[in-house]
Amino acid sequence: MINLEFDPSSDDLYGIFDDEINETNSATQRWLKKDPKNQLKAELYRVERRARVGGKRKTFDTHSIEVYLDENIDKIANAIYNEYYKPLPGTAHNILNPVRREIFAAPYPDRDVHHWVVDTINPWWDKRLNVGSSSCRVGKRTSYAIKLLDRHIRKASGNFARPVYVVKLDISGYFMHIRRDLLLEKVLWGLDRQFEGNYGKRYRMLKYVITQIIMDDMWMIFILWRRKNNLRR
Repeated sequence: MINLEFDPSSDDLYGIFDDEINETNSATQRWLKKDPKNQLKAELYRVERRARVGGKRKTFDTHSIEVYLDENIDKIANAIYNEYYKPLPGTAHNILNPVRREIFAAPYPDRDVHHWVVDTINPWWDKRLNVGSSSCRVGKRTSYAIKLLDRHIRKASGNFARPVYVVKLDISGYFMHIRRDLLLEKVLWGLDRQFEGNYGKRYRMLKYVITQIIMDDMWMIFILWRRKNNLRR
């Protein structure tokens, strides 16, 4: 177990940010909430541990963060807290199965930031999402979607008494051509209501970071990089 006797003025904060700390430890939670920067560091440390699970832990990007973990977490926190965070250029690669498509991946430090944003705003949004939406939702995995589809088929077919049809659709280039300005407007609409009456530093950090992430045109950055390096599709 972790020793919870700590000095709040200490620079070595990470020992108290382990998941073993009970969320009901009111003294720790009150102290963190009084200092938005230390709360941010705590949350970044936790999401970083989750972001490197599975095969990701064996990658070069993951090791480059882990070697100097405290310093890297501190850099990310400072960039967010002081509002100079900018997403880094991502990487692109082709997927051939089931169809050929181009996949863009954010660099590892930005994934930590993405996890932090989602962890913070997801509880508010999740309560308001359609029950039929199962992607990337806690407790609503593939098995949930299959059961929900089965229920709809039974209802539409009269418990398999008549034929029904399922249409599988995919919007071509949806994420690459989405109206970022409209998406940002909607997400900030939710953020304003989630933090209604409490527009302090935490709200301002989230608003800044969400704006940077959504308005970052990874596709255009990659096109310029590809042209510079004479690459073809």
